[in-house]
Amino acid sequence: KRGLLNLPTTVDAMPHFLDKKNVDLFTKHHIFTETEMRSRYEIAMENYSKTVNIEALTMIDMINKQILPAVEKYMDDLSLAFMHKKGLNPNMNCHVEYERVTELSGLSAKVYDEAAALKDAVSQASSAKDFEENAKAYNELVLPAMGTLRADADQMETLTGVSYWPFPNYADLIYHV
Repeated sequence: KRGLLNLPTTVDAMPHFLDKKNVDLFTKHHIFTETEMRSRYEIAMENYSKTVNIEALTMIDMINKQILPAVEKYMDDLSLAFMHKKGLNPNMNCHVEYERVTELSGLSAKVYDEAAALKDAVSQASSAKDFEENAKAYNELVLPAMGTLRADADQMETLTGVSYWPFPNYADLIYHV
């Protein structure tokens, strides 16, 4: 309606920095030369790729070194509670423990596989031939894999006891700053 472009990502938006009308504007007012604009574009795209790479590798480390071990410990404690209850009374209702361990076990396996898929996506994206392909690969391969992994890790957080979770939850961040 207003003639504005719909550019939802950095990778979509950055090439328009080099549109003729933008180059003309910046060169006319002696803000940048065209060479300087191209250089800034290339640096911005490389920084984008490096930032997403660091975020993805950090996410993989957080999943493998903190979240999965915390969830494993919680499942272990729930399993022990289940066995103790059944030892006291074989007819005791242990439905909650059983269902929680079952759900977390499935999610843990899924998150583990998604972390491996994210690692593969990072490897594939980082092997792109030039800075533009590299940024595009991070945008199209890595970010969606991170989103999927994040959603399942968030689901695990809602099922894991707060004392087991290795990071502050939203309530802690909002009310205890």
